[in-house]
Amino acid sequence: MNILLNLIPVVQGGGLQVAANFIDIISENNYNHSWYILVNKRGELSNLLKKRNKLTYFEVSNSVLPRLYFEKFQVPKLIRKFKIDIIYSFGPGIINNNIPTVVRSAYSNIYYPEINFWRNWPWRKRVIAELKDKYRLTKTIKADSIIFENAGMRHRAIKNFGYSEMNTFFIKPSVSKFNDIDFFDTNETPENIKVIPSEAFNIIMLTSWHKNKNIDIVPYVLKNLKNRGIRNVNFIITVASSHVYSNNLVQQAKKFKVEQNLFLVGRIKVNEIRHLYAKSTASILLSKLECFSSNIIEAWAYKKPLIISNEEWSKSICGEDSVIYVNRDDPDEVAEKIKILIQNPDYYKKIVKAGYDKLQTYNTPEEKVFKQVKILEFIHLNFLQNGKEWYTNKTITNQLCDD
Repeated sequence: MNILLNLIPVVQGGGLQVAANFIDIISENNYNHSWYILVNKRGELSNLLKKRNKLTYFEVSNSVLPRLYFEKFQVPKLIRKFKIDIIYSFGPGIINNNIPTVVRSAYSNIYYPEINFWRNWPWRKRVIAELKDKYRLTKTIKADSIIFENAGMRHRAIKNFGYSEMNTFFIKPSVSKFNDIDFFDTNETPENIKVIPSEAFNIIMLTSWHKNKNIDIVPYVLKNLKNRGIRNVNFIITVASSHVYSNNLVQQAKKFKVEQNLFLVGRIKVNEIRHLYAKSTASILLSKLECFSSNIIEAWAYKKPLIISNEEWSKSICGEDSVIYVNRDDPDEVAEKIKILIQNPDYYKKIVKAGYDKLQTYNTPEEKVFKQVKILEFIHLNFLQNGKEWYTNKTITNQLCDD
């Protein structure tokens, strides 16, 4: 089977780790298939492919017009030249009428229309973001099959948009292969992580600047902790101090006289994440909405307690006891839960153990890729036998899904 793997939409965040894992695993085991990969020009995935030097790939600009031109005029040429059998896209699909298109869908907000996801953004940015969402939804729903890592999103695609249940698949996430301590040749800690004091209670907020992530609450949490007499808690946030939004964050921290507890370390590469967790005491994720955040499974893997938003999406992933739920908009409650973690070592250990136990129910990186490949094989075989008409028939697709 000749597979066109479309990774052009993948630029940063958890999706970057997922795509990097996928590339690394198929570079070692191609599952007897030929892979042709599309990646963002001069991005991290392109650099990874150069290092692996085992897979055929093409660099594509992620700018709107060049990308649309490439999809419309160059992709058909690639399909003919390499006799592509199926297209697998991480993000909006490249639709083709002659071969199946499969999409891995991770844009959670398009499945939760009742949540005004972009309401805090400036008008111009909000309009652009909403237009992008419409494009992503349209391209996703037009795909012949969709793979989800969140069972709630799969259910909503079926319920809200009438997408065929038999054409959807749910695969549980995995921890990143890049978190393996033996994966890299060097164990040198990056300079921006070295400056983090090891003796403090360090809470990492592994995120980019996005209103959904609720970074703005951090100075208020630190202020509440200070009022409780707790001054040794640091927040380590993976945003650049030079970012336009960072100035307001720092100024608010200075107003509360807690700026010394705020570390803006900038973007962390996938091969540096383990160094960040080595310096951490806990992790925090205060998103209003996520598909599946790598923060969750990484906190469990590195045996750090995770403080997380008390939301539908998080409960569907984490269950009851493996994390600490908080009202994401209440800095007083967040501070109180941090205080309990600090002052109750047994509770700390209990959360860590529950999280690690929960991790054992998820896929390994290799299992996750293998399951995706089996789904692609299944779709290709059915397409060869019945053409695209098979998608309207009752099938055994659910047997390929995780529970």
